[in-house]
Amino acid sequence: MKTVLVFGAGRVAGPAVRTLLDKGHRVTVMDPVVENARRVVGDHPRGKAVAGDALRDGPALIESDRPDILVSLLPVALAVSAIDLSIRYGISQVSPIYLNTAKHLEDSIRRMGVTVLGEVGLDPGIDHISATRTIRGIHAAGGRVESFWSVCGSLPDYAANTNPLGYKLTWAPESLVAASVRDAVIVKDGRTVSYPGGEAFRRYVLEEIEGLGWFEVYANADSTPYIGQYGMSEVKDVFRGTLRFVGWCDFIVATGSLGLYDQEKRSLEGLTFAGLMRRLTGAPAKAPALEAAAAFLGLPAHGLVMKQMKWLGLFDEREIPMAKGSPRDVLTLLYYEKLLLLPEERDLVVMQHRYRVFHPETGRRTLRTSTLVDRGGAGEKTSIARTTGTPFGIGADLILQGRVPEKGLIGPTVPSINDPMLEELEGMGIRFTETERELNRKERDS
Repeated sequence: MKTVLVFGAGRVAGPAVRTLLDKGHRVTVMDPVVENARRVVGDHPRGKAVAGDALRDGPALIESDRPDILVSLLPVALAVSAIDLSIRYGISQVSPIYLNTAKHLEDSIRRMGVTVLGEVGLDPGIDHISATRTIRGIHAAGGRVESFWSVCGSLPDYAANTNPLGYKLTWAPESLVAASVRDAVIVKDGRTVSYPGGEAFRRYVLEEIEGLGWFEVYANADSTPYIGQYGMSEVKDVFRGTLRFVGWCDFIVATGSLGLYDQEKRSLEGLTFAGLMRRLTGAPAKAPALEAAAAFLGLPAHGLVMKQMKWLGLFDEREIPMAKGSPRDVLTLLYYEKLLLLPEERDLVVMQHRYRVFHPETGRRTLRTSTLVDRGGAGEKTSIARTTGTPFGIGADLILQGRVPEKGLIGPTVPSINDPMLEELEGMGIRFTETERELNRKERDS
């Protein structure tokens, strides 16, 4: 029996911890709110809940009851600091970190002889392991990947899609707001194309996922590292993006144009939401806030975006319940109020990869499509929690079993992680359906 120390008892902790307990490990969960940690471990005899801040109180716990591995489920902003604990104490770790943000730690991790496994949830995570296996199979059959297109969306299931934004939160509102101004990079015709500061939302396209309908798709983060990570050096087009129901991107563009992602703190005392909108648009004190925002944006006052903003509460003559804060803080507050997935509601995870493949022996070109559709349960049994948290538990268990020889900073595409994790997920019902068809003349020439 191995010992696991888990930092954080948030939304995805339950499936990660249950996976580790089911595999026979002893698991301690540390969270600032001990009730959250208790909820995650339940009454399991090998589970233990501890109150504490991971970075402040974690070292004392490690020294008093040294674990065999650390599992960090902390916000990404704290992930580097958590990895410092692995370096300090020589303990392997599973982390939510993007590998390119921890490159400066790679030598230190390797010198300590430990493994830090990052990018191991849903996206990034399951997307990596599924794509790597498919690309490896394409190459083994003599094919070449000409283009790779990959999208993922965590959405309310159709019955729970009950607001004008077509979105509900199954993760922290702060993270959603921050993602609205994230840079994105894709590869087109062998050249990198950058979309800085949320520009990707202006470049969205409509795509159909068979059996589910039409979605908006926009580029997300940097696609270029995965050319090497997936082993597809021949590829000319690479796109990694996010799925949303129709109507989301124009709303993000409009709120960005209004300055609602600005992080500068200012006095909000006595100010209403409508008053903030008048301030951001330079409108007079008594001007109708909706019409002022529409004029500022050059949008019709009767259009969808203005109706979305009104529903969210941005034009309410209600006092903002904080004395000081940024426009981003105000938007985050409204997301907390209006966009949370209710306990009785279910969510939907959709992931799809498309591979345009050239077959040199025959001259054929085909389109291979891999699709994951996973519907969650109500309450804490959401799909996003299951598909994000479970890979953390599987990854930690593989390391504890001694099945991962790689030391240093690694991703889930290494062979010792890739196939075993995918096989375990498939055994739990988290699996892709695969289709392949020949491209017609018009598609081949495009």
